[in-house]
Formats: sequence, structure tokens, C-alpha cells
Amino acid sequence: METLIAILIFAISFTMLAATFSSFLKNYNEAKRAQRNMENAQYAMNLMAKTIRTSFVESPGDFSLDSADLDVFDYSQGLCVKYTLVNNAIMTASRSAGDPSGCNWSTMNADTALTLDNIQSAYVSATPSSGETLGRVTVFMSVGDSEKSFPIQMSVSLRQ
Repeated sequence: METLIAILIFAISFTMLAATFSSFLKNYNEAKRAQRNMENAQYAMNLMAKTIRTSFVESPGDFSLDSADLDVFDYSQGLCVKYTLVNNAIMTASRSAGDPSGCNWSTMNADTALTLDNIQSAYVSATPSSGETLGRVTVFMSVGDSEKSFPIQMSVSLRQ
């Protein structure tokens, strides 16, 4: 009888320990996935900021990247650059041009992925430069999956 009670207590203790360990592993994997998603989105935002900073914004206004494109002409490299959201990934395309008038945005297809498929939404607020006032581009992304997402944002002043 004492042996059965000892086995029962050991089984209950082991079950509780296994459940705690399983919960810890699940939380650890979720945290690693969230960290990987954030790092990936930050990389894309840093790359976008580097390009946008020395660019002319072709598409000013407030819009979502899944319904419109962010079109910029990068003066430092002489490139027409397009950013868009396709299948939860930030995609880009670029083409050489001498000046912004040489960009044919309608024929450019964004085909290079900057992020994994972890961008739930992406919104852009683009104000062009006017006179002595420098323009500004703000990009807001919701990063994660359907269960949990995190906001990330950047603002870039145009240096034309």
C-alpha cells in the first residue's frame, strides 16, 4: 500500500514537472519566433530608411502598402525604387534611371523580398519636400502572425 501511494505521488509530481517544462518550451519558441520576426522587419526598415533618406517620394499621402506602392527615386544611386506588401512580405524592385522622370513605375514589379511573410500590415505616410521644408516618410508595420503581432515604426526625413 505504501509503495502504491509513493508511486502515485511520484507520478503526480512528474506530470506537473513535465507540464511546466512543456509550457516553458512553448513560451521559449514563441519568444524566439517573435524576436526573429522583429529582427527581420527591422532589417527591412533600416534598408528602406537608407534608400528613402536620399530620395524623392513619387507617391505622397497616407496609404497601405498592400493597396498602393511606395515609389521613390534614390538620388544617391540613380535608382527608381518601389516598395509594396505582397503576401505578408515587403517586396522591392529597383531600376536605374537618370532622374525621377525616367522612372516608369507602372512597369516595375516588386519581385525581391525584404522580409519573411510575417508583416500583417504596413502603412505609409509620405510628405514631400516643399520649398525649405524637408519631407518626411513614416512607415508603420504590424509584425508577427495571426496569433500575436507587434507594432514597429520608423520616420525618415528626406535629404534631397
